[in-house]
Amino acid sequence: MKKYFTVAALVVLLGLTTGCGKTKVLKCSMTTDTTGVSVVQSLNATFKGKEVTDMDLILDYKVEKNYTSYINQMMSGAKGQFDSTFGNKKGIVVKSDKSSSGFTYKISIDFSKVDDATKKELNLGDTTGDYNATKKEIEKQGYTCK
Repeated sequence: MKKYFTVAALVVLLGLTTGCGKTKVLKCSMTTDTTGVSVVQSLNATFKGKEVTDMDLILDYKVEKNYTSYINQMMSGAKGQFDSTFGNKKGIVVKSDKSSSGFTYKISIDFSKVDDATKKELNLGDTTGDYNATKKEIEKQGYTCK
């Protein structure tokens, strides 16, 4: 969980600056495999000029057939981590979906609605940066970006 949050924080820390301009979406993904579970992480950050306006982090867990009886337990563990980190924070929505072969969590952040206390708590501060610098930093974390 900490790894996912670190990437989200990097996007914000490198991308939040004031500015105007076209809307551009940075799309990145990474797959990690552990015993019985493959996780496809998709990160989509929307920029308006040099400002990140919103971000979606989608974690798609694919569970091997031998481990499908543990889906509820895995999903519950992930929910606990996401709830403790994001809780009922204004501007952040966590949704989940379950299937017979896995589950998905989607964390959506609308930066226009995130209050200063939440930004401070989650280390989502303002700094200089741009689309290309953000892309480079995310790729250093192992993501492939378009």
